[in-house]
Amino acid sequence: MTDGRTSRLDEGGEAVFGHRVPAPLRPIVQLARIRSLVEPARLAQVLRSLDPPIDPNSPAWTALGAALDAYDHAEQANLDLDPARRLILAAAALLRRAEPGTPGAQP
Repeated sequence: MTDGRTSRLDEGGEAVFGHRVPAPLRPIVQLARIRSLVEPARLAQVLRSLDPPIDPNSPAWTALGAALDAYDHAEQANLDLDPARRLILAAAALLRRAEPGTPGAQP
């Protein structure tokens, strides 16, 4: 089992270890990941209790779910996961009112 960490190279070719999803975005991504396992009314209640609240019918929430589905498809097809991972980060950042270039930041 993996601990959710990945290794990549920085500009100097050195290995950089870190979580695939920045810490401030992890709760949102985890909620989206379990969206089909939770009763819709309960999920909506949890999403609306966040700061800022998330509308479960919003295009951004739908985009995050679609990005996670695309990631799963890419993984099953043994495709490059980086594009799907970038989609997940961008969608999650939108939900946290952050710029996609600065994952997890709240202006």
